[in-house]
Amino acid sequence: MAIIKKGNKLQTLLKDSFVYGLTFSLSKFAYLLLIPIYTRFLTVGMYGALDTLLLIGAMLNIIFLAGQEEALGRFYYDALDEKKGIIGAVFSNILLASLLLTALLFFFSEQLTVIIFNSNEYLYEFRLILLYSFSTALLIFFRSLARWEFKKKSYFFLTLAPTISIIVLTFIAVKVLNLGIRGALYSQIISNTLFVLIGFSLFRFSPPKKRFFIPLLKYGIPIMITISLASLYNVIDKAFYIHIFGGDTLGLYSLGGRFALFIALPQSAFWAAWAPLIFSTYKDRDSLDTINNTLLLFSALFSLALVLQFSFAEIIVKIISNAVYLEGIKFALPLAFLIVLEGSSNISSIGIELEKKTYINALILAGGAILAIALIFLLTPLFSAPAIAYALLLSKVFTTTARIIISSKISSLHLKVIRPYLALALSFLLSFISINLNSPLFAVILFRAAAIALMLIYLAVVLRELGLLKMRKMRT
Repeated sequence: MAIIKKGNKLQTLLKDSFVYGLTFSLSKFAYLLLIPIYTRFLTVGMYGALDTLLLIGAMLNIIFLAGQEEALGRFYYDALDEKKGIIGAVFSNILLASLLLTALLFFFSEQLTVIIFNSNEYLYEFRLILLYSFSTALLIFFRSLARWEFKKKSYFFLTLAPTISIIVLTFIAVKVLNLGIRGALYSQIISNTLFVLIGFSLFRFSPPKKRFFIPLLKYGIPIMITISLASLYNVIDKAFYIHIFGGDTLGLYSLGGRFALFIALPQSAFWAAWAPLIFSTYKDRDSLDTINNTLLLFSALFSLALVLQFSFAEIIVKIISNAVYLEGIKFALPLAFLIVLEGSSNISSIGIELEKKTYINALILAGGAILAIALIFLLTPLFSAPAIAYALLLSKVFTTTARIIISSKISSLHLKVIRPYLALALSFLLSFISINLNSPLFAVILFRAAAIALMLIYLAVVLRELGLLKMRKMRT
């Protein structure tokens, strides 16, 4: 078998996915090295609290960015001689939003801490998260700028170097200085600030063009709301675990969530390459074929990735933490599949983005968040702790379906979605059976090997259909 070397868009997608994927995966894999530090030098309850704070920080990053990361990509390629002015406007929007919201949230920090943690024990840490989010938003801007301008070396540096810095500083702060949660947050803030300053030295952009402020915000704010509502799931579930099941269960669930993020590594790489490709070529005649083929390729790659991840789940969890956290695997599968669905829906509902009707995604995600809360109340008394994770997954199935249907109605893109989503559903079923088998070890290994083989065959078939894989006949 050999990969055919053709200058088509899918090969460009795969090549850029590899470049961005290598960078992003190295960064996130290195970032996962923090988990052993956290789980070995913090209590289970403290780790759950830290994970909750970092997820709040990630959600605040989304709000601080105000959708301008995506707006930059959407407007950048349509501009001719005004790219630098657009970049300046995007930076100004992010800076102003970050400053105003940081000040506002700091003022209400005590009340918010009590709501989230049921006490003000982590008030100081919550305020540190505000500084962390502010610095992270600016760093993400420079990283995104490198991606949209195809400056791969700068992207590599601004993605990987901060992570290595954070790991070193966290080890010193948590292990050597014994600063606990605060030490972990200090490390993030110091590293982010350093690389933001480096970002200013790497890029130059013109003063902002005032006429771009409103169009960028009109496009970006609905995206910000959409992503915030998606991220709200991570806050909703943790709030329920804190108030219903307590800190230790939250710690197990947090480990499950972190394990689920393994599948986000290649997916984020895929999206990093896919977004510039589609926004720069969506006017081409073959754009529909490109999107259909991308969705099919995505389903094949991530069906295999999901089955592989949960075939080796116990081994991976023991490596990144210890046997105490093995129970977290039961939370990880629905959370991992939720991530895969989010990635597939970004492709299959791309018509909403291309039509610049991003407010639709915001409305759908709002409905999904309401549905998630209702399902949590309904399912938790029946199925206990794992029910919360499955409630989130069911609401994601609803929002994915709604986005696909509406995208097909408002745009001329009518995608072939049945086969890709059937493959993803099969991978979920195989993974679910795999981690719940109460059989002898040999039978479990045999089942998992068969599941992996099935997904490998499906991937090979898809690659051959797309002209990315050529079967050579053996000479007799």
